[in-house]
Amino acid sequence: MIVGRAPQGLASGVVPLGIGIMRDELPAERLGTDAALLSACLGVGGALGLPAAVLVADRFDRHTLFWTSAALGAVAGLLVLLLVPEFTVRTSGRSDLPGALGMAAGLIRLLPAVSKGADWGWRSGMTRGLFAAAVVPTGLLTMATAPVSALVSRAWGPRGTLMCAPSSSPSDTGSTSC
Repeated sequence: MIVGRAPQGLASGVVPLGIGIMRDELPAERLGTDAALLSACLGVGGALGLPAAVLVADRFDRHTLFWTSAALGAVAGLLVLLLVPEFTVRTSGRSDLPGALGMAAGLIRLLPAVSKGADWGWRSGMTRGLFAAAVVPTGLLTMATAPVSALVSRAWGPRGTLMCAPSSSPSDTGSTSC
């Protein structure tokens, strides 16, 4: 089941990726409406997907859910390859490997503390230890990335876009190019 969950988790980045592509491909006057429509599809899919999953699980079994999801994902991937033109906008940038590792280390400790804290007891040594252990990599991550431009800025751009790409110049910390 974990192997089946991994592609589902990777697919969660599709909506932000789609919004980023729309920012570069659509005229500014259409971006807000189309980004909202794409985001709304995520909510509608979740609202309709849960009852549909219950019906499938009741009538068949839970394995059918995973195989159906895999088949639909394969069809969607094939349609993307056939119908979506290659993305032509290229930007310079680099991956923030230390930041990604720091965030993963913090979340690996934080999520069990939050999800199991009620069972273990909020004052238990395990829960407190995991919370404390989550603070260290998260704090180091915050200190290490504070002077560096974030991967995605939360600032509103001059075109009224929701997110802007950070400046790639090291002297322009905190500035964005929209």
